[in-house]
Amino acid sequence: MIRSVLVFVFLGLLGGMMACSSEEQAGIRIPPLPNMNEGFSTPKALDLLTRVIHQYPDAPDNYQKRAEIYLQRSELDAALEDINRAIELKRNTGRYYVTKAKILRQRRQIDEALYAAQRAEILNERTPELFVLLADLYQQKYQLGKARQYLARTLQINPYHAKPISIAA
Repeated sequence: MIRSVLVFVFLGLLGGMMACSSEEQAGIRIPPLPNMNEGFSTPKALDLLTRVIHQYPDAPDNYQKRAEIYLQRSELDAALEDINRAIELKRNTGRYYVTKAKILRQRRQIDEALYAAQRAEILNERTPELFVLLADLYQQKYQLGKARQYLARTLQINPYHAKPISIAA
């Protein structure tokens, strides 16, 4: 009887120790995504995309990705050239127009940026990024009612990751 109790206690302790092992080792926990800034810098990404574009010049997604990198680097002419090429290759992709709107906003071409963002919305792009962009563009045009509507839509889509934004009345 004592022996069976000891075996039971031992198995219980062994099970408890196994349960306390690393979740990552057990495959239960998803490890965090690597930081893209560690080991894969923007120049490396730009170089890689440029080589891929030379190999596959008719792949619009690569132009869009490179345009985003140029935008981050404030190389707006190159970014606009790339995103226009992506749109030329595949006209009905809403995220291309979001990128174009961001580039045009940086160039202070607000009317053209608003047109591109509206085109993205027409093409069923429904992301918080687009709605915040539209809100910003409408605010810059002093259309505060529309700006508030787009901020509200952003909060409907993504209520738990909202950052406080205020628009003057």
